[in-house]
Amino acid sequence: MAIQYIGINRGQQSGDVTTGAATTGKQIELSVDLAANATRKEVLDSLDKLRDFIVNTRATPFAQ
Repeated sequence: MAIQYIGINRGQQSGDVTTGAATTGKQIELSVDLAANATRKEVLDSLDKLRDFIVNTRATPFAQ
């Protein structure tokens, strides 16, 4: 299974994003299963849904 990892630390800018085939070791990290053959649009749509979940969830760890 091929995984693409994308990570960033809090407070960093988009130019500081790290990508790789292994965990980036960043505070916030996303992994995308490349074997699933998701299109760029499908990945972006999924990110929108994850963002909506975080914005609208008032439970730990997103209580603040």
